[in-house]
Amino acid sequence: KESNKVRVVIKVRPLIEEELKENTNASTIIVHTHADNKHITLKGENAYDREFEFDYIANYKGTTQAKFYQNVGEDLVKNIFSGINSTVIAYGQTGSGKTFTIFGPHKAIQTYCKSHPDPDTGLVARSVDSIFETIRLNEEDAQFLVECRFMEIYMESIVDLLWDGKEEHKRHLQVRENPIKGVFVDGLIEMKVKSKEELLSVIQNGAKNRATNATMMNKTSSRSHAILNIIVQQRYIEVEAETGVKRRHQKHATFTIVDLAGSERLSRSKSATLRLEEAKSINKSISALGNCINALIYPKQHKHIPYRDSKLTRILTDSLGGNSKTTLVACISPSIIQADETLSTLLFANGATNISTFAVVNEEVKVQNKDASLLLSEEQKELAEKNALLEFENINLRNALFELTGEKNYKLSESALLSSRESKPGLNTSSRLSKRPKSALGMENEKPDLSYDAETDAKSSSGTGVHKSEMDKKRSALIIKQMMSVIQSLQREIAKNNLIIRQLKENIKGRDIGLSPNEGENEHQEASLSKIINNSSIRNALIDKLVEEGYVDPQKIISSKPHT
Repeated sequence: KESNKVRVVIKVRPLIEEELKENTNASTIIVHTHADNKHITLKGENAYDREFEFDYIANYKGTTQAKFYQNVGEDLVKNIFSGINSTVIAYGQTGSGKTFTIFGPHKAIQTYCKSHPDPDTGLVARSVDSIFETIRLNEEDAQFLVECRFMEIYMESIVDLLWDGKEEHKRHLQVRENPIKGVFVDGLIEMKVKSKEELLSVIQNGAKNRATNATMMNKTSSRSHAILNIIVQQRYIEVEAETGVKRRHQKHATFTIVDLAGSERLSRSKSATLRLEEAKSINKSISALGNCINALIYPKQHKHIPYRDSKLTRILTDSLGGNSKTTLVACISPSIIQADETLSTLLFANGATNISTFAVVNEEVKVQNKDASLLLSEEQKELAEKNALLEFENINLRNALFELTGEKNYKLSESALLSSRESKPGLNTSSRLSKRPKSALGMENEKPDLSYDAETDAKSSSGTGVHKSEMDKKRSALIIKQMMSVIQSLQREIAKNNLIIRQLKENIKGRDIGLSPNEGENEHQEASLSKIINNSSIRNALIDKLVEEGYVDPQKIISSKPHT
């Protein structure tokens, strides 16, 4: 986790036709950029004599869109492939060139797919080209997955720009938060793309759905905040030559591109009716953004950061003060008639230079040790052997209960268990049965003698002609009741056995074999082993109780008790 200052860049656009027509003095330039491209001064007739310092200043006289991307966008794309979230936010008054900087002309996104790109192509298309070029150069060493999300915030309502118009709820999406995802928009479409052309087509179609309308200050004024997310995931394996240890790396990062709607003075934009309501909503969310930045600059004077004051600031929580490397692009006009708006933008940008974010590398590394994998296979084999032996002990327990209670649901044949075991891959049970010791499995061809002594029963019943006397029946019922009591008393022993199984599982996982392809089978075997140990413990208690009551000969039964 590393503290990073928000990088602030100033983009000065050239004079436009509307400014030249509005006033004869509009051609007066009040913005002067120094030679180091880091200092800027507002100076001129009826202008503010103020000087500011920023990380980079792109003047329209010497900075093309390509050069601007080299100084601003390239590092952001490099961060993505390092597993670091990146954000670029375009801020400024309406008509200051934000959308042109981010997207360029609408035709430029489409033509960038061709061999001769439009020189006015914006930061988005150039970033997409760089992303897929990096993937092409590294596709032999890693696997990549690229996804895209595109939304707008229009009058405090979140709209999915990739929405096809069929689901009405996509117009009013909600912001959620959980410990795993953090802050996210619930229900937003995540579209997987496989090529530069496909992604640019998706972005272009989404940009067409964005709300734009004409005002007195801008013929194509954006009436919503647009937020584009490009998510890049990559996986690759690193093997140490000396030890043979494999490290599986999985990185993911999100490139967030924000084109804010421009703040505007109603006296100049002449907005009315719906345009007026849009302007109020835009100015309110921009004001909430300024409040968050102010609180981040002076944390001691604010008890909390008001991210929840608007949906814009809530979505940009990580970008403003969390897990991201953020660049703010403040767009301004050099004309004297925009002096008030230009000063306000520069003051906002100057405050943002004092904000810090805390970016982390979003990477998971799993280590697979070759020796640990071999050890695991031996332990799995041993578990499987014990599994088979104890499952057949379970047959004896079920049959004993059947003999005593007459309940058919206790009876289980060895052939039935064999068929169920052989249907599971990885366990050749039949071959193991031929080698099992009698001391562990009991008698080979007959059930253990858990019934009453036949001669005693014959003598007691010879005079009455009844198979069992009423006293024997009561005694049998009492034995069953006592056995249930014994079974309940064994719950603590069962819990101890389960604890042993869990400790074994933790020890196995502690050997860094989380990537073993047999992990699921191993967990199944451990669960089965735990269940069978419990049943075997109950059987032991049952046998001990019958011996104690004198119904079973200890010499016959003692050898069939499993050594659990």
